[in-house]
Amino acid sequence: MIKYFDNILSPYLQDDLITMLNPRPPHGGYPLFFTPNLTGDFKNKNEFGFGSDFFSDGKLINHFGNRLLTPLYSFLNSQDIVLKEIIRGRLSLQLPRYGTTEPLPSSPHRDLDIPHYVAIYYVTDSDGDTIFYNDDMIEIKRVTPKKGRIVFFDGNILHSGSSCTKNIRVFLNYNFTINNEIRSRK
Repeated sequence: MIKYFDNILSPYLQDDLITMLNPRPPHGGYPLFFTPNLTGDFKNKNEFGFGSDFFSDGKLINHFGNRLLTPLYSFLNSQDIVLKEIIRGRLSLQLPRYGTTEPLPSSPHRDLDIPHYVAIYYVTDSDGDTIFYNDDMIEIKRVTPKKGRIVFFDGNILHSGSSCTKNIRVFLNYNFTINNEIRSRK
């Protein structure tokens, strides 16, 4: 099960998330830290970027966290999904790769080794698709980052991001559990 939804937030709230990243006063800027490997695979050189957890160990890590949870809560509410527990929330930013004209996939992975769901909310339009794979590492679906889009899937599905070439790729990644079964909406 891989589904995506556009404009889960109003245009005002979509823009508010971008404004929050602005380091100039009065916004203060969200704290992001360089990481050589957004997925944890040190062998792949396509995974560098900036990131920061805003939710971990059952609590918000900084004062921006409430605003960063808005896309997740809006999505869950729109689909009548009851949240059980947020395991992790992370904001990531990738810069376009110098000298490349095509996005390069990062390492396929699962975020966690426990049953969970994942939602990725795209803060900006970008290339650098999120790619989904079956257990034989065959691509089964791609989702292109689009401002206001959220992709929702079972955390057991292998997936990877891709480097971007045209615009910064900013996204929120949520790992969570739910209290009810996912029902198909018509």
